[in-house]
Amino acid sequence: MKRSLKRKRRWEQMQKEQKKHGRVKLVLAVITYCFALLFAGLTYYYGKDYYHKKKHCTAVTYGNNIYYQVNEDGSRNTPKKNRAIFHVPADGEHGSWDIFADGTYYAKKESVRVYFDPDETSVYYLEGELREMPVVIAFFAAAAVGMHSVGVLIIRNFLKTRKLPDPGM
Repeated sequence: MKRSLKRKRRWEQMQKEQKKHGRVKLVLAVITYCFALLFAGLTYYYGKDYYHKKKHCTAVTYGNNIYYQVNEDGSRNTPKKNRAIFHVPADGEHGSWDIFADGTYYAKKESVRVYFDPDETSVYYLEGELREMPVVIAFFAAAAVGMHSVGVLIIRNFLKTRKLPDPGM
């Protein structure tokens, strides 16, 4: 009698622990899928912006550096201080406008090539601005796939968890 009572208590304790571990796995899976959705959303956002600019920004002009500010030591530690303003002069079809650019690369240039949408001049990008964008998009896509894979593994582990055998009382 005493032995079966001990076995029953032990079985109940193991059952509680298994439920606790199951909840932890479920929470981990939900968090993992939230990150996967975040990375998938970032992939979509940056990919859409990149391909839209590449497709529509077909006109090219040059902007002249009218103002720049560089860090005293010239380092990239505080990129917000490295700024430049480029003035794009008016041509026959479009008016003039100013473009603000951050970074040491732009602050030290005399002029920069500006690619813009001839139908909507507010959509533009500067020379070299989209150079790293495919790498960023690929990173976000790989992170989304990786997080999804980890979530699948957690869910599979959660579903394969053995049920405790009945203590046989």
